[in-house]
Amino acid sequence: MAWAETGIARPRSRTCAPRVANLSRAYLEARMSLFASFTALEVHAGTGHDRAEFWDRGAFAVACLADGAGGMSGAGVAADRWMAAARAFLDAHGGPPDAAAWCACLAAADVSLYGDGHSGETTAVVATITADAIAGASVGDSGAWLIDGTASAEGAAVIDLTGQQKIRPLLGSGGARPMPFVARGGRGTLLLASDGLLRYARPDTIAEALRGADLGSAARAAIDRVRLGSGGLQDDVGIVLCRWE
Repeated sequence: MAWAETGIARPRSRTCAPRVANLSRAYLEARMSLFASFTALEVHAGTGHDRAEFWDRGAFAVACLADGAGGMSGAGVAADRWMAAARAFLDAHGGPPDAAAWCACLAAADVSLYGDGHSGETTAVVATITADAIAGASVGDSGAWLIDGTASAEGAAVIDLTGQQKIRPLLGSGGARPMPFVARGGRGTLLLASDGLLRYARPDTIAEALRGADLGSAARAAIDRVRLGSGGLQDDVGIVLCRWE
């Protein structure tokens, strides 16, 4: 099936992967004054439970990702409601939320999802990106990595920002334990991804795929690293890429 790609040239664009029925792949790219970003979703089967968005606010941006827990009802609902909660929190917050603020947001979302009879559970990772810093929080086995160095650097270091996160309990269990992370930004490539990518490819393999100067090509190359010989995937893959301009 053909790629669905859209290029946007706006100084304050807000982007997300479109929910398009009967498409197994959805891609959206944005160019902004401070950041370049690319958001990608590819579905393993059915409608998929991964969600990925990038919200630009001019002086800062927020990357957000969820992977609804398969094998239980309401996985997609939980992922959707976490993304909506994060967006609403961002809108109400005004300025760039720090790591503590995102931990509070995740904790509140955990209680809300747990009390909702229609929602299941989901992973969640969210990061505020400014000109020189990254601050965020996570729950579950989706991750945030910083591929340090320039886009074309060989052997770039992979910094796992979510290396201390708690994989269980998940968001919506009522017992999730959000873990904060902070890092120096301003260079390199920030990757948010679901375990459909992180579980099935080595960090150095992913870093190699993301060295390309074009983020769209880099995202496709990363997903191809976990593609089966049949052309399919072992799990849904959600990706948000961001670079500083």
